[in-house]
Amino acid sequence: MADSKTSKDRRVLIVGAGKVGSAIAWVLRKDVQVLLIDIDERQLQRVENRMPHVQCFVGTVEDCTFLKDQVDIIVQAVPGHVGLRSLEKIISWSVPVVDVSFMPEDPRALDELAKRRGIPIVVDCGIAPGWSNVVVGYWNRKMHIRSVRIYVGGLPQERTGPWEYYAVFSPADIIEEYLRPVRIRRDGVLLTVPPLSELERVELDFIDSSLEAFLTDGLRSLLFSLKHIPHMEEKTLRYPGYAEKIRLLQQSGFFDTDPLPECDGAISPLECTTAVLQKAWSDPRLERDMTLMRIHMEGTDFEGTEQIVQMDLVDYYDELHAMLSMSRCTGFTAAAVVHLLLNQKIKSRGVVFPEDIGARPALYHFIQSYLQNQGIRIQTQVQRA
Repeated sequence: MADSKTSKDRRVLIVGAGKVGSAIAWVLRKDVQVLLIDIDERQLQRVENRMPHVQCFVGTVEDCTFLKDQVDIIVQAVPGHVGLRSLEKIISWSVPVVDVSFMPEDPRALDELAKRRGIPIVVDCGIAPGWSNVVVGYWNRKMHIRSVRIYVGGLPQERTGPWEYYAVFSPADIIEEYLRPVRIRRDGVLLTVPPLSELERVELDFIDSSLEAFLTDGLRSLLFSLKHIPHMEEKTLRYPGYAEKIRLLQQSGFFDTDPLPECDGAISPLECTTAVLQKAWSDPRLERDMTLMRIHMEGTDFEGTEQIVQMDLVDYYDELHAMLSMSRCTGFTAAAVVHLLLNQKIKSRGVVFPEDIGARPALYHFIQSYLQNQGIRIQTQVQRA
């Protein structure tokens, strides 16, 4: 990355032109040259219609190897089930990477490869994991944290239909989240519990409706990078009744992976369910969404005084630009980290987690200000006993 380059000379390649990838392209296009690749020509056409200055290429990373010497940063925004395989190919380009694919595999497996290439790979760089990790990493340097509880969800503003939900991410990735065992930490012990468990009713003072929250496996790197924190959990927020509907599908075999003999072994219940939910969770009446997050941390300050820190984030669908809130919150966090990399504020090599970035106050405040400047509301309250 040449220091003589101006901001407009920088080139950022985004892999994936879906809802999140296009949001990243939209916010970065004002500051850098944006290139975008995707295997879906229709997705790229939608981007070109809205952002004519973004250069689009049809294909995979392998198809676009000719770009590797032309870009300064790569952002990966592909479905999680292909994230690891794609990231392995991207690393061979020896270009710094920001990843929001939320792959099910442990990205630490790529650490040595990235270090040999001399590049940083910032993984899990969205809203949660992502911004949530940044917040916890920041406060971990300011207090002795005893407990972290993260509540987060993307919901339609209007409660319509049987699901009262709109999918921003790949439905396959969302369903996988409801099937994957959940890792939490209790009393200093790493536990594995069933997904959708420990259902609770949640009242947030910044919205009118009651919500439900259930455990999901979203702590990811926090479980091993900050394992001195005795209690950590993450819960997904939904409108009441959602978890029971998912459980009913699971108990009835709709998520089974064995092919159906009635369909000559050509399709499994899970594949069929995913296709049906893809349509149900894409109801345009529910597109106007909102993103809600509360991070509740308890502990003591460095003088031993009991302290409670609560960070609330709220964002709404962007009516002017027809952009989903969850795409904004996920994509703009990644875009903020792109700017940090372009300005050489992250000098680590290998796999970098968002909490590592949050541990540096200047970087934490940059990301927070970046999100707030895009209209995302963030408020932090500190109470001392």
